[in-house]
Amino acid sequence: MATYLSKNKKQLITDAKELICPYCNEGNFQQLHPAHLKKHGKTVNDARKEFPNSPTMTVERYNIQLGVSTSGGEGTKQKVESGEKKVVSCYYNQDLNCSHETREVPSYYPNGFLCNKCKSLGKESLDGREKEEANMKRLKTFSDKYNVLNAVFLKK
Repeated sequence: MATYLSKNKKQLITDAKELICPYCNEGNFQQLHPAHLKKHGKTVNDARKEFPNSPTMTVERYNIQLGVSTSGGEGTKQKVESGEKKVVSCYYNQDLNCSHETREVPSYYPNGFLCNKCKSLGKESLDGREKEEANMKRLKTFSDKYNVLNAVFLKK
């Protein structure tokens, strides 16, 4: 089994088909995922320090991430260069307390925003969750269901 450091030196890549968590010996991972390591109260950096010879990602997963980041970058670059715009409104535009403002934004921006008035009323997300809670649930869903960090890594 060969190992090498990733370009950013944050991952120890292996040519093995799967990884085993050095903390609990659970297997069948393509990478030591932050969501899994959080169960142990650890981060990838902690794992790298405590187990310096233990791989953190398979070469297959690493190549997928490299390919996605390259293709995603090109797609974004094309959208930026096109200069295409769209008009978006506040997520709570139907709410009477909303300022009902709109903004012209680049086409690659989200399809809505949170206006200052709605922010001042304490609104965060459309389903009432706090931002941190929404981010953690999203991370868990991507990790559990798709074994990726975020939507950028999903195969089409």
